[in-house]
Amino acid sequence: MGVFFRQNSKQSGQQGFTLVEVCIGLIIISMLAIPYMQMYQRYQLKTINEETANNMGAVKSALAKYATRYGRYPLPANPSLAAGSAADGVEVAVGTVGTCTVASINVCRATTPTWGVAGHKTVLIGTVPYATLGLPIKNSYDGYKSRFKYAITEFMTTTPYTFNNDDGIIMVVDKNGNDTDTLATPVWSQCAVENGTCSFT
Repeated sequence: MGVFFRQNSKQSGQQGFTLVEVCIGLIIISMLAIPYMQMYQRYQLKTINEETANNMGAVKSALAKYATRYGRYPLPANPSLAAGSAADGVEVAVGTVGTCTVASINVCRATTPTWGVAGHKTVLIGTVPYATLGLPIKNSYDGYKSRFKYAITEFMTTTPYTFNNDDGIIMVVDKNGNDTDTLATPVWSQCAVENGTCSFT
């Protein structure tokens, strides 16, 4: 004859959370986490901006040293080359530069229509020639891991040239369309998107 035990359906000391209680708990945790998430996002943006500014500063310094040493600025590098390839970051030969179009992916030449001295109206656009400048590849990127864009008034890439930054014909325009400055060698970062500029030197 067997012995049977009857299990009590109410187990003492073991109670679960109701769905409402779980939801309330998740809401409270979310409300506490939001300020920390915002702090982390601000920290990330600060880190990105610092990296962009540091690398841009290194490029600007290298360009000035190059111009002082060789009496000219380097031509842009080809932006369509794979990172780390043999010719990546090396200034292009002027004879390989075509006219800029909307679809341009290589170094291209743009002409300023209304300003600049006759014969000095062309600008070359590409990426920073970091290898020609003697910089490591990391200095050619902004904090978003995008290549810096680089433009140069073309006649300032030829020798002999009397070094003078005021000779540049590249106009800097603000978001309202107003001319703010004329530069010889702008280097800029297009941030996380390709339709605007957030850092400029």
